[in-house]
Amino acid sequence: MIQLIYASAAAEGLGQDDIGQILEASRRNNRTAGLTGVLLNLDQSFLQVLEGEAEAVHAIFTRIRRDPRHARVTPYPEIPIQKRSFGDWSMGYDALGPDAEGADSVFKLTRNALDEKLTHEESVMAKTVIDTFFKVNRVER
Repeated sequence: MIQLIYASAAAEGLGQDDIGQILEASRRNNRTAGLTGVLLNLDQSFLQVLEGEAEAVHAIFTRIRRDPRHARVTPYPEIPIQKRSFGDWSMGYDALGPDAEGADSVFKLTRNALDEKLTHEESVMAKTVIDTFFKVNRVER
């Protein structure tokens, strides 16, 4: 198995309804492909962690790169994993920031929630990248 993390920007004009459609399709497609992960959305920025068998992760990521709703898709180096960090989520989601009210969040991502979810040593990269995403975007958790 591998874990692949990427950042992207929403294409111009992408709204919350569009993000809801992306999330719904992601959950359905990921469940079918045996993938798990989390998607963070802040304003027009995304950070996603995908986990699963390499072939399935690569296939989904190829579709994401080709999706016109995503711009500037930037992957981090993928890493091999033995254990999933988000094994119980076909696609966990948290909308962050002032426009997040009423969004389809699976959880409220706080420092404690992140620390509880990302406990094993294979989670170090995901935790570091997510922490950096918050710091760069100045999100209080």
